[in-house]
Amino acid sequence: GLPSDLKPLYPHQVSGGQRQRLRIALACVNNPTLLVADEPSTALDPEVRQQILLLLKQIQARTGMAIVLISHDLHMVRQVADQVMVLQHGKVIEHNQALLLFNTPKHEYTQALLRPMHFDPPISPSKRTLLNVNNLTVDVKSTGWWRAPQRLLDNINFSLNEGESIGIIGQSGSGKAKVSK
Repeated sequence: GLPSDLKPLYPHQVSGGQRQRLRIALACVNNPTLLVADEPSTALDPEVRQQILLLLKQIQARTGMAIVLISHDLHMVRQVADQVMVLQHGKVIEHNQALLLFNTPKHEYTQALLRPMHFDPPISPSKRTLLNVNNLTVDVKSTGWWRAPQRLLDNINFSLNEGESIGIIGQSGSGKAKVSK
């Protein structure tokens, strides 16, 4: 799922999600009999995450590779794992087939993990502006090791008031991390 124009790039020139996919590819290239995947979907947008999980399951079906998924991402584990083991304070508190564990959890800790999150109603933000971003545009000039000039961000505008939160979402490589720098 990576574009071929990444080949000449250095690691610092690709996004976190693209680096994550490269690490997964490197782990699978020698056809291991056991793959330990510690947070394999971290830093991936939902579309790429689905591609990676589908690819891992296809590789597993083709090669018979066993996979140990280590994650706090319950949705991902539910989609991929055949069995689930729940740990608390370093001890196994529940172990079952994935379908059974997610549909009928026995231990109260597992039940709590699967319970929907509830948040207190937000405090009304004040009118005091803490951050004002106007026409944030980031261009990278061509250098000896960088291909052509590139626009990383184009005319980003937002303000943030005291007590407010802002979420920045987008696909891997869309420029989310550049906004915060």
